[in-house]
Amino acid sequence: MVLSYVDSLDFLKRIMTIHHKFVYNKSEKIFQYINTYGDFQCKMQFSPLFFMKKVEQINLNQLKDVPPEVPSYLILLIRAGHAALGFSQNGILIHHKIIKKYMVRKKQGKAQLIYQAQRGKARGGAKLRLARTKEFFTEINIKLNDWQVSIKEAQWILFQSSPRLWNGIFKTNKILPPFDRSDKRLQKIGLNTYKPSYEELQRINGLILQTTINVYAKERVESIEELLSLLTTDPSD
Repeated sequence: MVLSYVDSLDFLKRIMTIHHKFVYNKSEKIFQYINTYGDFQCKMQFSPLFFMKKVEQINLNQLKDVPPEVPSYLILLIRAGHAALGFSQNGILIHHKIIKKYMVRKKQGKAQLIYQAQRGKARGGAKLRLARTKEFFTEINIKLNDWQVSIKEAQWILFQSSPRLWNGIFKTNKILPPFDRSDKRLQKIGLNTYKPSYEELQRINGLILQTTINVYAKERVESIEELLSLLTTDPSD
């Protein structure tokens, strides 16, 4: 089952009376319920927007304060030579920008920034790649500053990037992003992502808003009402 942001909130309210039945699996980022007999399981992976509090232990009861309206947020997907930037309002991408630069060593697949850190001085084509790398981060930050009014109002800044590339946007000589690395709104996206593109930006924006529920029971469960019935009348409790 896949629920929208609003439907997720409604479902959450309806199971709040039995929130103690669910255990949070931090590694999988899911809430899980298994009955005594092991023949009924429910796994819930809520929208990442529900989990922005940086705490070690999460219980279902903590989600009761999730905003009733979809919050605005910035999405940053960064890989070597490819970046997809988007600003989402009410779940819709109202700003987006795709940036591409030649900064990967042929056949090795390493960004020049990483290769240079491992090997030392850059030569020939490497200098060109290094220059393009600086241009890459500068172009990202220029666009982010173009959106700084919207970003100031954003409730979250969601990103997916390797640590070295992520650090790159804070080390450009020409211009810095309109937020710093200690911004409390920063949160790594807990989803698998592919090469940044407009299509990937749209895909991730859609997933960010969804809650996925998987049910394992003797009989097929096809609706939220059937699931709620099982959860609230489970004879093993």
